[in-house]
Amino acid sequence: MLADRTTPSDPLAEVPALSGQVHPVPAGRRTLMESLVPAVDRARQTRNDLGLAPYRVFLVHWRWPGKRGVGRPVETSRVEILPTPRVQDMLSTSMGLSAFGITEAGGLFVDRISPRFSEADLRGLTPDLLDPVRPQTMSGHAEFFWEVRESRRTNPPTKPRRYTVSGVPMLAKGGLQWRVNLAKQDTSFEVEPEVAS
Repeated sequence: MLADRTTPSDPLAEVPALSGQVHPVPAGRRTLMESLVPAVDRARQTRNDLGLAPYRVFLVHWRWPGKRGVGRPVETSRVEILPTPRVQDMLSTSMGLSAFGITEAGGLFVDRISPRFSEADLRGLTPDLLDPVRPQTMSGHAEFFWEVRESRRTNPPTKPRRYTVSGVPMLAKGGLQWRVNLAKQDTSFEVEPEVAS
């Protein structure tokens, strides 16, 4: 340890940590980057208002009546990520033939996610995105996924795609955005959920 080799009173010490030149941010203190989050979110909203965000992204929780895939699930939570993040690269999701017909595989990358969301939110550990003390998704009857759908209105409407988080979300660019890798969810059984009242 550095403290074993020198002391703060040693005039020859050139260890910044001992001289107080470098230190962690004190707990509870708001950093400059954290104070910029509202302004960055407003700038991202301008992009959305101009129609430059082709996809909308939702965090969705279902609760199954029994084993996953058996019965009809109830949608217990749906939260849109706002301002709308950037979805790339949709071309990484490819189509292939399986025993169930044509299915999709692969993944995509989503960034420019507001740091107002926590890692627990993005991993689906807080279904209501309000109370991290109650991680309801640990139940075997719960399912969490990301839903990506086109922003534009088409007739017939395009089908939403479901993804699961395939890695640890990363807080990047000075803490001003989350970056998340997603993998295409197996949707070989398609069901329409009930909506919780």
